[in-house]
Amino acid sequence: MPDTTSLSTSSTESLPTNPVATPTLPTLPPAVKRKYDEIRESFPTNGRSKKKRAKRSPNAQRTAAERLDSVARYFVRAVHTFKNISSVMQDAAEHRWGSPAPDEPSNEVRMPASERARQQANIAAFDAMFTVAPDLLEVVKHFFLECSSCPDNWNHLTSSMHASATSARTSDTGGLKNCLHYVLPNPAQHVMHPPVATTDPKSVRGLAHPILRYLILGWPDRLRLPPLVFPTINSAVEAVGTPDDGPNEFLDRIVNGNVEIKNDALPSFLWAEGAYNPENFDKGLLRGEFPLRVLRHIWTGPRSAINGLDKGIPAVCNARLHNKYTVDEYMIANAVVQARGMLSTRDWAPRDGAFDNEKLFDQIVKLFSKKDDAWVIETLAWQVFGDYEAPAVDDPEETAEPSPADDILAQRAARQAAAASSAAAMASGS
Repeated sequence: MPDTTSLSTSSTESLPTNPVATPTLPTLPPAVKRKYDEIRESFPTNGRSKKKRAKRSPNAQRTAAERLDSVARYFVRAVHTFKNISSVMQDAAEHRWGSPAPDEPSNEVRMPASERARQQANIAAFDAMFTVAPDLLEVVKHFFLECSSCPDNWNHLTSSMHASATSARTSDTGGLKNCLHYVLPNPAQHVMHPPVATTDPKSVRGLAHPILRYLILGWPDRLRLPPLVFPTINSAVEAVGTPDDGPNEFLDRIVNGNVEIKNDALPSFLWAEGAYNPENFDKGLLRGEFPLRVLRHIWTGPRSAINGLDKGIPAVCNARLHNKYTVDEYMIANAVVQARGMLSTRDWAPRDGAFDNEKLFDQIVKLFSKKDDAWVIETLAWQVFGDYEAPAVDDPEETAEPSPADDILAQRAARQAAAASSAAAMASGS
């Protein structure tokens, strides 16, 4: 899908000041009219919500309302975890179907580049969202165009999609909350110590937990702690970082609540255990079993999270619901943010204290910005659904703000340049 996080903008753009004009409503073809009616009939009446439909066979044909609900759920899982879907719908509809004002100075205002970038990102997100149901675009268009005569229908449409997106995220978060065994190298052999019960408050997680603190910290800080030891079922290990390791000032600060996690490093759980190399950030990056298990949990179900897909894609799962059988960077970024939320002391939110979860999402997406890069191709192919075919899209412009993703990309480019230079020197000397 188009990248919604790195967009080229000029300092200002000219936009019309007058309200969007509404063209004459076209007559809908019968097939589109049927979908329109199915969606409209799902809206609440007299302030009362419609009764929920009874569960049907997965192979039963879904109504347009059910498919639109699926589109909204797809949005939060595979387009953008944090964007407001109502805002996305509004910006994209005005861009696609609004009537622009005459190009005259009296009708122009100056819009900040940041606002223009936000609108462009929303338009790209809208386009990506409806790739799974392009036939519903004509229906959505009709709801938008009738705003002048019936604004309630458009409001019901966007609010119901917002509710569906929120419900999907809440469902995923709730299902993952009590799956901390996903962090263990081998859940059949290793144990969480101290254990985290399903009834325990989230305050026992995060830096307060002697194992989870290792995974949520970035590697520069994690290396300041004694080595992580995962207790086994038969071991006598009672804690990670025992007194035998000697005094540790950084650990004392953690225990006393004097360490704050920021976005200056990616969480260490993104790397395969034992693979982190500050001289080669790419080694083992996004090859950790924990985020992969979270990705599988969301898309192919909890039963596949640890054991994989030896028996193929389950008959009932989100991959089949959304007809999504290849992994992309947005799905991975969502899984990473969900994984970090499992470790955190806080419930789902864009921010976790000083840590910005939305920035983490954007940084993960940014790592995949060079579609022809070997690391990108190999990493996507390693993920849950198998082989990946990189789409032919333009590389997004890098943002100026430094981040861990920038450091990784710079190191990757330097390594590739050095290899090319060495190959050229060898060729010229032969």
